[in-house]
Amino acid sequence: MNKFFKNNQGITLVEVLTVLVLMSLILFMISGIQRFGQNQFINQNKNVQNQENVQYAVKYITKEIRKSGTFEVAENGKLIIGTDEYTEGNSTIDKNGQPFIEGIIVFDPKKIGDGKMKLTIESIEDSRGQSEKIVTTIYQRKGDE
Repeated sequence: MNKFFKNNQGITLVEVLTVLVLMSLILFMISGIQRFGQNQFINQNKNVQNQENVQYAVKYITKEIRKSGTFEVAENGKLIIGTDEYTEGNSTIDKNGQPFIEGIIVFDPKKIGDGKMKLTIESIEDSRGQSEKIVTTIYQRKGDE
């Protein structure tokens, strides 16, 4: 080892180029792994956001129906709970004409009987073309009898 450092000849151009090529390959591989991880994080984050939006919408509307005790589904897909109107907007659920929950492409309430409603809510697609969808039946509670 000492012999190498005491040699005054130095290193050749071929050795320098070899080291540069190897270092470039290592950096290229590391940056590819980092980019893949970053894309996965962004995709998973979007997927979780879509799930949360759909779940929140169903939970909120169910809670409002339970609180109000009454609901009405109009012909144009408008859901009326008490004095609030919920409609499908441009990738949103609108409450009283104002965007309420974003990232929703399907908001479809259908009355299926006396005091029963089938509610379908679907999110926008993520980068893999998948969307989150919940279809549930909500029953209007009767008063204390």
